[in-house]
Amino acid sequence: MAESVERMVRFHMEPGDLYHAQKLNFRILLFSRSFLIMLVRVWLLSMLAYGGLLYVQSGWGEVFSVLSWFGPLFLVVLWCTPWAVMAFLGWRTARRTTRGPQPDPIVITVAWDDTIISWNSTAGEAKTKWADFVKAGQDENFILLFESDALYRIIPKRVLSAAQLADLNTLSAGIKPR
Repeated sequence: MAESVERMVRFHMEPGDLYHAQKLNFRILLFSRSFLIMLVRVWLLSMLAYGGLLYVQSGWGEVFSVLSWFGPLFLVVLWCTPWAVMAFLGWRTARRTTRGPQPDPIVITVAWDDTIISWNSTAGEAKTKWADFVKAGQDENFILLFESDALYRIIPKRVLSAAQLADLNTLSAGIKPR
């Protein structure tokens, strides 16, 4: 970058951060190619099985008339069910994690350069090369850097200056989804 950017931030996670990061992770998952392919496969297999049962009972006429309204309805139910589960279980998980007396907040330090980003806190230390991330995602509140499909690192945007955010966006843009 043309100007010098401080490539380090210190922060602690706030109670709502975990829930919002889970929601972002979930949105990234639901719009991923692999999830959409799986959703279509489940829908097609379900329609074939249900159509087969209808055919055995009533013949082709009944199959087409029922599947013409049931097929789209079932697709909507398949799509909405994970959203409903996340809305309920994600909130409960985040609340359970932050419920009760909390110890002093853990201060997290994130530092980065052109090749490595590191997280340091009293809970441990992690250093990861930018090339080792499998994907990145962000919304208005967070940047998520994925080390695998299940493990992601959180950087709240509230702790970043505009220059730091632009710098992280530039570095994370180089992450190629696998």
